[in-house]
Amino acid sequence: MGEKWTIVVSKATSTILALLLTCFLPVLADDLPGGELEYRAALLSEEGSHPKIIVQTVPDATTTATCLVMRYAEAGKSRSPAGVAHLLEHLLFRSRSGQKPGGLLLRNELLGDSCRAWTTPTAVVFSEVVPADNGLDSLKLQLSRLKQMPVDDEGLTLEKKVILKEIVSVDSPEEQARRKILASFGLEPNVEGQASTISAIDREQLESCLEQLDLESDVVIAVVGPHSSREVRKVLSSTLSPLVPKRSEPREPSLAPVEELETLSLPS
Repeated sequence: MGEKWTIVVSKATSTILALLLTCFLPVLADDLPGGELEYRAALLSEEGSHPKIIVQTVPDATTTATCLVMRYAEAGKSRSPAGVAHLLEHLLFRSRSGQKPGGLLLRNELLGDSCRAWTTPTAVVFSEVVPADNGLDSLKLQLSRLKQMPVDDEGLTLEKKVILKEIVSVDSPEEQARRKILASFGLEPNVEGQASTISAIDREQLESCLEQLDLESDVVIAVVGPHSSREVRKVLSSTLSPLVPKRSEPREPSLAPVEELETLSLPS
């Protein structure tokens, strides 16, 4: 069922963003203060495909943080036209497959700053913190984003307008300050693309970007909270069958051999 890894961090309450910086690196370490952290490599079976999973179990936690990372590019080379990943981020943040268009808007608004989505030069990231009782539901939401594009044509039009405004405001002092803060975490946002490119993107291009993901090498899910790795794996197994890799040939491994990696301490 995979191999067990742990990561040393300076505080048990370190944010899930710190985990993102190593989400594509198998890291050998010792015990995590405040709870056990388990890294499971992707699993491929006859029942379907399994993304990489990071579970930090903190028994007394009252909240759960979940995060989904989808890598759409490698070494600065995107598999989709510029702006597609950014629009994908916007649409998956507002709507959920199988539910009414914009069905996540009120929920996300109630969560406020605890619920975020953004792009980096190589990945789309969805991260949120919810009460512990809703932690596994949050995980199910993250998994649903891998299934298929939600049907939300009106939302697609509205989110294009939002991104076009972001492109116009990219040189504003406020935006530059925000990007500087993100860059300090190693999360400098990707260039949003040209206005003409965004306007021309259609649903088929978004679906293609999602379908090109290889679950074993392009997707990482992290869960930090009171839930055991067994509980998390149970949720994953219930959605395992629909999650099958689309790419016919896996990408060449780009990670260093495990034996060459050393224990890593992450800053708080």
